[in-house]
Amino acid sequence: FMSTEKTLYHADQVAYWSYSRSLASLMREDPVASVGAVISSVANNDVNLLPAVPLSLLMVVFGGPRLVYLLAVIFVYGLGTAAALVFVLARIGPRPPPWVAPLTFALVATVWQPIFVGYLGIGGVALALVVIGLIWSDDQNTPSTRTLVFAGFLLAILVLFRRWWGIWALAFAIVMMADSLWRFFRSSCKDIKSFWSATRGPAVVLMTSGLTVVAFAAPVVVSRLRTDYADRFSAYSHESMTARLASIIDRFGLAGLFVVVVCAAVLLANHRKRRVAALLMAHLVCTFTIMVRIQDHSPQHWYLYSPQILLIIGLAIGQLASATHRRWRPGLLVGFAAAGLMIVTTVFSPAGSGWRSRLAPLMPSDVIRPQVRQDLDEVSRLLFYLDRLMEGRGGRLYILASSERLSDHVLGFANLSLGTTFRSPNEILGAAHVDRRDGFPLGLLTADLVVVADPIQYHLRPEDQRTVGEPAVSFLDGTDIAFAFQKMPERFTLDGDVVVTVFQRTRYNSRDEVDALSDRLRRAYPDRPEIFSPD
Repeated sequence: FMSTEKTLYHADQVAYWSYSRSLASLMREDPVASVGAVISSVANNDVNLLPAVPLSLLMVVFGGPRLVYLLAVIFVYGLGTAAALVFVLARIGPRPPPWVAPLTFALVATVWQPIFVGYLGIGGVALALVVIGLIWSDDQNTPSTRTLVFAGFLLAILVLFRRWWGIWALAFAIVMMADSLWRFFRSSCKDIKSFWSATRGPAVVLMTSGLTVVAFAAPVVVSRLRTDYADRFSAYSHESMTARLASIIDRFGLAGLFVVVVCAAVLLANHRKRRVAALLMAHLVCTFTIMVRIQDHSPQHWYLYSPQILLIIGLAIGQLASATHRRWRPGLLVGFAAAGLMIVTTVFSPAGSGWRSRLAPLMPSDVIRPQVRQDLDEVSRLLFYLDRLMEGRGGRLYILASSERLSDHVLGFANLSLGTTFRSPNEILGAAHVDRRDGFPLGLLTADLVVVADPIQYHLRPEDQRTVGEPAVSFLDGTDIAFAFQKMPERFTLDGDVVVTVFQRTRYNSRDEVDALSDRLRRAYPDRPEIFSPD
């Protein structure tokens, strides 16, 4: 896979690869400082170094190529998730045959797809599975206080692992509390003692989790409480409910969804598994509802549903295996294995592309294939040109584009992607991409070189990326802020016939030039000075 992939990684595809490499380098040079860097990042950064720690330890030994990074994610977090699934299936019981866990992963093969894009969110699946196993079982007895405290601690680590796992944790808290209240109202005794008995579990878990998060990351907690994420990520939330349902089918395929529904029905038909099945399904619905109120899904966000789906399928298969007469077990195994083989072949093997086209939408449409760009030589030529322009005078770069073909992330990590040592990627300023999230493109006012794409490159709706589109129009048309720059003669053509031009600053921008850009942004956001004004 890695020998075939030829591309430029960007954003989350490369972020934790880069973080893990840097942390591994610091571990070699100064182990004590590396511990301090991790602690500081957890306390102060929304995207912290915590998930990179075990990967960096392996990189200290094996180096930092992307192949090592992906294998580290698979062996640390992938196998950790498999072990967690085995633990939870045995805990909820009865202990299933050893083939149930691997067969379950085959039936939910899209769990592995984000790893090959560069995401490590599967590590959260392992933590979430253990939390479920500690709290929800097929009886209604409240776990011991020690178990509840440990579950609360793991829930806090999950929230710190990646920000968006907080959605899963919030849904878990809601369902856990609703389950406790339901048990209280169904009980014959409704005094304070019975109320505490029913709600002790959620109370201890949530108190432990909250105190742990505050202890480790108080500044981040304050920042998150002050942030309106629904507004900040509103640009990522424009799909209709029909489109969202279609994306679910694309991700899992109708065959995969049918397996989940059948397995849920099997569990609901068993009085011993009915409660845990209902809790898992309620958690699925609650998590999805919260998620789509904030933003639509990127590949890693589908991990929010993996713990519940894996358990629904694994528990059902284990139940069928234990309840079915021994002579029928081979047939049961063959039936599920055949479905799993079709899904795995469709997702992983290029030979499965024909199956997918013929069986769509039964099979998942999100498959694992190496990414290949045909313009890497042209990208290298662009970077060499930028290096040459910077010789003797230095300068900072602003990439006025926001797509997978070209952005500050794409070029900023180009040396990692290409294995090169160009100077210019290290001088790229952080760009404004999403209006409500990033605000005014301040970097344009200090950049010495501006890289502009034609056609203008967006990754969201243009009306949500006016801080990209409006200044790009200025440069392409030669107006307002572009007056302070000279258009360089070289042209670079990327995939999709995207023509890239470089503009070199000749003087500082006047106030009138900046105001002209601000006025256009103000018309779109009259009540958002952080978007239309550089002041």
